[in-house]
Amino acid sequence: MWGRGLPPKTAFDNGEPSLALIQAMANIPSRQARALVPGAGRAYDAYYLATLGYDATAIDLSSTACAEANKWLEQQPPTSGTVTVVEGDFFKADLRAPFDLIWDCTFLCALDIAARAKWAQRTSELLHPDGDLLSLVFPITDSKPPDSGPPFPLTIPLVEGLLTDMEKTETYKMENGTHMPRMPHFGNAVVKFNKK
Repeated sequence: MWGRGLPPKTAFDNGEPSLALIQAMANIPSRQARALVPGAGRAYDAYYLATLGYDATAIDLSSTACAEANKWLEQQPPTSGTVTVVEGDFFKADLRAPFDLIWDCTFLCALDIAARAKWAQRTSELLHPDGDLLSLVFPITDSKPPDSGPPFPLTIPLVEGLLTDMEKTETYKMENGTHMPRMPHFGNAVVKFNKK
């Protein structure tokens, strides 16, 4: 998708931090800690976390996405935290784990279904024992078959079932279209997980 060109506010580029993240983070105390955003695109969400004091790592496989992220970040005001853009494979890159917060935003739903167990294992490996995983469950819909994607439809029980060594601690249900206003027919929720 990035290779074909992805202007801001088209397809899955919100052009700004996810409102779902903003709403969820309103319930989590800000702190100077390390955060990871996989499949970060233009790093809008990583930047938002940096405004809250996090030192955020934004990783994306696409060199174009990373270049666009750095270009966008150069135009933003300074923050109390930092953003580091990493071009690499989430499953293989040396990311200097652990992270205190992982924000999974449309990364899981973009992966092939066969990679889900690997995603759960890798996410657990990267998360600090006392850290928080915030998983955006999106798209929630009955209009697409479960194997139709990407994006592949997700449900809260599906994500919970993948994370066998974590427990769900909070669920922030949101109005349809909160994360992706251009897709108001899709449901979305943010679920917070901690390691057992």
